[in-house]
Amino acid sequence: MQNRIKSRDFSYNYYRQMLQRAKALNYDIYNLRDFVSKGSYSSRVLLLRHDVDKNPHSLAPMLAIEQELEVTSSVYLRVAGAEYNPWGYAISQELRNLEFKGFEIGLHSNYLEFSSYLGLNPFQVLKMEINSLREFYDISSLSCHRDVNYVYNSLPHLNSNWEQIKNELDLDFHAYDENLFGSLAYVNEGLDPHLCWRNSTPDEMLDQMQSFYLLTHNHWWYESIPFLS
Repeated sequence: MQNRIKSRDFSYNYYRQMLQRAKALNYDIYNLRDFVSKGSYSSRVLLLRHDVDKNPHSLAPMLAIEQELEVTSSVYLRVAGAEYNPWGYAISQELRNLEFKGFEIGLHSNYLEFSSYLGLNPFQVLKMEINSLREFYDISSLSCHRDVNYVYNSLPHLNSNWEQIKNELDLDFHAYDENLFGSLAYVNEGLDPHLCWRNSTPDEMLDQMQSFYLLTHNHWWYESIPFLS
């Protein structure tokens, strides 16, 4: 029962303790862009990625923890179909400051869904999203978004057309690029039917001294009570 409770702890305090433990175990902690640029890695690696689906204000405590522990992450923002303003005053100021400190900002997109609903060309939607974010940030990558109903999935389209998209939009990689995985385990949250870690937990990875790629969704994390942060 204790392990089960721990596996469902998505508090900011748990996030801090997990990163502190990783640092104590001499993990090299990277955002995705820096990891791809490095090209090789040590025996213990932790990649940090945040997909901002909604409630961007709830990401701030996680980013503050990372700054406190002197690590950086990749933050992926939605544009088309977003439930928030990616250029709102608070989030823009915070993320522009963090980009100067070495954090990566990227696009989080379900361009296939958006284009299908509106009868638009998928590539043109993706191009618009990338170019609009580039007015504010140095965008070199994207991650695909899927809503809970899973009706549309942009990832197969992205993989099938990746060379064209990469070259024409001047991108370096995407968040599901095979080069990012290798021997890294993929750890993320999901609903089954309630919020939990899928497959493995960060603690299990750390117990095994295994390198892993951690994806979080900030709107599921909290200070003391879920959904109030």
